[in-house]
Amino acid sequence: MATGLAWSMYSRYELTDALVDPKRLLRLEGVDCVSYQTMGLDDLPRADAYYDPRPDINAVFYNEDAQFERLRFTLAHELGHKVLGHHDIYAVTLPRIEQEREANAFAAELLAPSPLIHLIGITSVDEICAAFDVSQLCAEAVLKRMYFFSPERWPHHVDMFRQLCPGFIEARINLHDKRLRYSI
Repeated sequence: MATGLAWSMYSRYELTDALVDPKRLLRLEGVDCVSYQTMGLDDLPRADAYYDPRPDINAVFYNEDAQFERLRFTLAHELGHKVLGHHDIYAVTLPRIEQEREANAFAAELLAPSPLIHLIGITSVDEICAAFDVSQLCAEAVLKRMYFFSPERWPHHVDMFRQLCPGFIEARINLHDKRLRYSI
């Protein structure tokens, strides 16, 4: 479920650049993004980000001083909680540890979709980091998840990605700016 929802964000918001901006997606989902520094809380120990789903707040609070790649993952993770309905008071929810795993899977697949990695033949953590501008930890998690898919299942995953992203035609690395793009 997390994987499909992450991939569907590409078509829902017509994303054509793999350098996804989770802050923009949060705003498109109706969630405010507020830095701790804006609130004058930059001296307090805190998480990199957290989502407060209360209707009168509905915001993600984050540390703008966090490493760029880490902050992207953390914001995508919080977006995952929102999209996956982890904070819906009427939903039957998974145990907290499962919610965290699901939000991590969502974030990893949003920032570095495994079908694109497979299609362009990326095989190393460093290549994933360079193509998708993600942390080494995120790249390792994506590669680890990819190894769980058996080779005969890859055509199914690529087809599923194409169905969720109907404008997807091809993936290529733009060597000029070292970012992955797909054309529509």
